[in-house]
Amino acid sequence: MNSWPVIRMAGDFLLPPGKGYTRVIPDFELMYFPDPPAGLYRMDGLDIRLDRPLVVVQQPDITHTYIRSGSRPARQQFVHFEPGSHLRELAAQHPWKSHYLLDGTSPFPKLLNELLGLLAARPFKWVERSEALLFTLCSELLTGEAERSPSAMLPVELQIAIRYIASHLEQPITVADVAKQVGWSHAHLTRTFQRHLKMNVRGYIVRERVERGARLLAVTNSPVKEVAQQTGFEDERYFSRCFKTLKGYTPSGFRAMFASYIGPSEPPAADSGLHPFNVYFRL
Repeated sequence: MNSWPVIRMAGDFLLPPGKGYTRVIPDFELMYFPDPPAGLYRMDGLDIRLDRPLVVVQQPDITHTYIRSGSRPARQQFVHFEPGSHLRELAAQHPWKSHYLLDGTSPFPKLLNELLGLLAARPFKWVERSEALLFTLCSELLTGEAERSPSAMLPVELQIAIRYIASHLEQPITVADVAKQVGWSHAHLTRTFQRHLKMNVRGYIVRERVERGARLLAVTNSPVKEVAQQTGFEDERYFSRCFKTLKGYTPSGFRAMFASYIGPSEPPAADSGLHPFNVYFRL
């Protein structure tokens, strides 16, 4: 078994109004619907409403049906892949969900467009870089902001607090700042945060900064000191300590796993126009 995910096929398709499908495929598949007109995605007895940006995760050999409605075209970005041992180990600890709702702070759309741009342009070490980027993208779903995005089960004030933290990670954030945003006292925010998210506010902020740092280390050549600054750590040494505690690697050690995958330039920016529509990218 390969260590890293192996991409079988990917694409960015515009489906005409009313066109859906029923199929079974032998691979894992990520399907991102950035602006679904309406409809349902049905698999294994589960109906997923397509009324907002979301990612559907299709596991192998399961019949799935896309039932369209609405009068405008639908955009669907997708990747067929074999997970590899590293991703299977991660999924053993954080099992796949059937779908993930995305909010405006999730990096998933940008990461996916970067991946499609690599598959279209095929620059230096494009296969290795694509595999590393897919691992980062899947990690974002399994353990990152997409899975931890605000849900209707959280109090509205906590949803506001989480969005505020996500949009200010590169800036100094105190618990008092977050409490002020939601109109709660420091003590009440701390108690409520612990009850719902099983960690304190400061720990959550550090974890989010480390996760963002991990993505930057995996797909950019930025120095560790610069990554630390971009994720809100004023002290590179403190960033390194937090990173080692949460990830089990130093930042340099983590980057070394991806070293041969990072080419002379960063992947294309999201929606850069470097990948065409309605073309299958096959490896």
